[in-house]
Amino acid sequence: MINRRALLICSFIFFILAANPWSQAVASSYLGQFCLVMTVDAVVDGQPAEIKEGVLRIGMDNMRDNHITVSGTLEIPNDARPIGGNAELINNIWRMSLLSTWALGNDIYHMNLIPETLEGSFSRMRQIFDPELNVITPSYATGNIIGFSCPVIIPGSICDHLNISPGHLPPPGLCKIWNPELPEGHQGPPGACDAFISHIPLGACLIDHYGVVRGIGG
Repeated sequence: MINRRALLICSFIFFILAANPWSQAVASSYLGQFCLVMTVDAVVDGQPAEIKEGVLRIGMDNMRDNHITVSGTLEIPNDARPIGGNAELINNIWRMSLLSTWALGNDIYHMNLIPETLEGSFSRMRQIFDPELNVITPSYATGNIIGFSCPVIIPGSICDHLNISPGHLPPPGLCKIWNPELPEGHQGPPGACDAFISHIPLGACLIDHYGVVRGIGG
């Protein structure tokens, strides 16, 4: 016959363990992958212009209780650096704090991003270490964010490293179907990105004003 006192103690212990959140398995939910083009305001030949800061390819995980981790890569010309940090959804705005490091410095990004449109703004503090002077020099920049669904680009494939001349890129807000087999002057006209995305010919790439590949034909 089971001892009543032992049964009560076991029941009590089981209740405490079940109610204790630390006893539950920590399950994360993947929120998706996002590609974000970051631009900064600049002056080129005396005219205001937007310069590409870089492209973020990040994945977001909701670990638990709205604790969201962010990790991925920051793609800049001729380089790709790891980047990671945290995000929080406040008043339907993603507030992100991200850190990217390299051999002699790091970038700290603070970003505000609208989930529905993947548009927003960012501020960046860059710290560069000078080994000769043994000092850290900071610099600051602010800019805008434009997001889109990440195309799958295989390294070395047709859409990897297109190296398009700036004068042949489409205007801001538009896209262009780019055929790597044709000369730059023989490419098609620019148009709305949404109209092109599902009609990209096999062997062609859909690019935007910043030279970022938005989609791949096939």
